[in-house]
Amino acid sequence: MSARVRRAAAGRSAALAAALATVVGAPGSAWAAAPPPTTYGEAMPVCAVTDPRLAQLSGLASRGGSLYAITDQASVVYTLDESCAVSAVAQLPDAVDVEDVEATADGLLWIGDIGGNREPRQDVSVLRFNPSSGNVTVLPLRYPDGPHDAEALLVTPSGLIVVVTKEESGVSRVFRAPAPADPAAVNQLELVADLDLQAITARTRGNGSVLVTGGSVSPDGTHVALRTYLDAFEWDAPDGDVVAAMTSGPPRVVPLPTTPQGEAISYDAQGLALFTGGEQLPSSVHRIDVARPTAASTDAPSSAVAAWAPVLRWVALAAGAAAVGAVLVSLLRSVRMRRRNGVPLEVRG
Repeated sequence: MSARVRRAAAGRSAALAAALATVVGAPGSAWAAAPPPTTYGEAMPVCAVTDPRLAQLSGLASRGGSLYAITDQASVVYTLDESCAVSAVAQLPDAVDVEDVEATADGLLWIGDIGGNREPRQDVSVLRFNPSSGNVTVLPLRYPDGPHDAEALLVTPSGLIVVVTKEESGVSRVFRAPAPADPAAVNQLELVADLDLQAITARTRGNGSVLVTGGSVSPDGTHVALRTYLDAFEWDAPDGDVVAAMTSGPPRVVPLPTTPQGEAISYDAQGLALFTGGEQLPSSVHRIDVARPTAASTDAPSSAVAAWAPVLRWVALAAGAAAVGAVLVSLLRSVRMRRRNGVPLEVRG
């Protein structure tokens, strides 16, 4: 075989190897396994709230093995045990309309005195509460564009405060506080986004599917959830920017149990479950487990690729046979040309 033919054959072999690597799923190729999607388990009842003090339960927060609850009728934080019975009570400074509570990984609770269902307010506040010491810091906030009614408070691990309003139009306004918020001044909220839930959800069971009644940020800040009376929505925020996450694309819809006046939602301490609750008694607290992709799962072949593996192997064999046939045809053509031109064949021992 001449050097020219050998070089051609080597080139075809290299091209074939590259093609086969793509077909069978070489690292980084189009056939490499895609990470599995985030999925949500069935809402499972954890316990039933029966204490009359929690008849207007409006917010839940879960951290450190404890479940904290607030109502819009009192400036109090209730600690619940495993049966949803009140095990401790912490009195807060007088508030107007407490609607949501967030817990951060440092053990602090952030209580949103942001409601305005009866009368929208321009001046609201967030109470930063340390359950260990009992210390409370009031952070005054003011909307830049007039009064609002809000029930969703989001707090990132860095202490950034975000308030999402409750709008019958289905277009919630998203406001961000200065970071860090100053307890000695009225902190001017900044309008950073409009969130059109009417465009996001296909649910048509009245405006209950677009009225935002609660929110939560995962302990590591990489996920954010909002709930309405009927639905919940979750976005990924890999860089910790929850505002950008909520406005950069459609969320996943989280199936919620049917409950009267559902308002509360919170991540667990690992960010792998959501707790939900609502008003009226008795009212069940539900847990929804979240299955997220892991580094190990993204390296494993997907079920679709595994199912097609036998077919892919036959494709690879057929492609290999075709390549060998092409090399032989090229060789025979070269031999015929040499004989036609009177060029002696090279014979190598």
